[in-house]
Amino acid sequence: MNESNYFAVTLPESSKVVTIVAKKNTDSIEILHHAVSRTEYFMGGKIENALPDAVQAIRHTLPPCDSNLVVEATYLGISGALSVQVNAENTITIPPHREITQKDKDLIDESAVPALNNQLPIGYQLLDYVPLHYYVGPEEKLNPLGHRGDSLTVSAVGVAGHSRGINALVDCLSRASLETAETIPTATAAVHSTVAGRDEKHQAVALIDIGHSVTSVAVCVNGKIISSRSFQSGGANVTQDIREILQAKDPESVKIKYGSCVPSFVEDASEVAIKKTNGETHLEKRSYLSRIIQKRIEFDIIQPALKYIDREIIPLTKLSGGIVLVGGTSGLDHIEDLTKLIAADLGCPHILVQKPLKLSPDHIHNIPDEISGPEFAAALGLLSVAANWSAHEIPESLPEIRTIGSSIVRAVAGVFGA
Repeated sequence: MNESNYFAVTLPESSKVVTIVAKKNTDSIEILHHAVSRTEYFMGGKIENALPDAVQAIRHTLPPCDSNLVVEATYLGISGALSVQVNAENTITIPPHREITQKDKDLIDESAVPALNNQLPIGYQLLDYVPLHYYVGPEEKLNPLGHRGDSLTVSAVGVAGHSRGINALVDCLSRASLETAETIPTATAAVHSTVAGRDEKHQAVALIDIGHSVTSVAVCVNGKIISSRSFQSGGANVTQDIREILQAKDPESVKIKYGSCVPSFVEDASEVAIKKTNGETHLEKRSYLSRIIQKRIEFDIIQPALKYIDREIIPLTKLSGGIVLVGGTSGLDHIEDLTKLIAADLGCPHILVQKPLKLSPDHIHNIPDEISGPEFAAALGLLSVAANWSAHEIPESLPEIRTIGSSIVRAVAGVFGA
């Protein structure tokens, strides 16, 4: 991309829409404009019913009319609520006694797409994919080139998006005078604002992004995102519990100001004044509030995420880089302690759990304080992925990208070829 060209990422989420305008330099990204519009018009099922309001929410995040920033390409983030992971395998026959060639590898990589398409749920379209494992005969190989066998198998993972939801979002951008260059699944985007470029990139790391209504999980091993999944539960469910059980008029404020994920860390005698929906103010024990929060966070968010990682992807004991918690709900007090307790129950008592207070990836410059918190990990990560997608040239250090042609591989292999 020419240095004078500006590109934008727009990420409509359940509780907000974030737009960032940036310029890609040779080895960095420079943020030129950012804005956040708090809205719930992008929750599932609401977009089509409130299209004018959803469009207006996007317009509020764009550069002002008198700005000299002209967005030449817009990359639309497709959140976990509109995406699913699909897996598939495909096999080709290799003539006896012949070594596997680059042409064989290209063929098996390309065959992953129709194999994944056959696994798509009705109403979904394949957004991207990455070959994870190769098998020469029955033996797994990191790189199959040069090995001999009678067959070559690829095991691939793809991210699929809900077609109608994507079309509605593209329509929103079009009505806001933005043309969508690409749609990018964001299930793994947060990795690029927390892991990429750090020592953890070369280890096994699990990232749990706890959003408003969806929790996304991504596992990164040796710089490659090997799996992602979204769970339909998030901070909004915690807020709803507080509203229903305590009859709190402003449950979100109560959660943020007094919430804790571990009741034993809260003094039993400690009380907080909570204004009820009937206008009265009652004193409630903070430990009781904490038990309400813990139940939802533990059983609907953290425990399912850790069980998914441990039983389906990689044992928790092998997460050498530990677990990284991001998203707005990760700001709750003692959530990292609760995560450690749950991991211990699953047989991993010594796991490292990190909760970054501020995100500052080296390759992104001019990050405003307003979007440097863990709530914006996906938006900043999406910026990194979009910069790679917009690049005309692929770094020589990543020759495998040319043969696979997968944009996920371009992204996970490292920001700007790092």
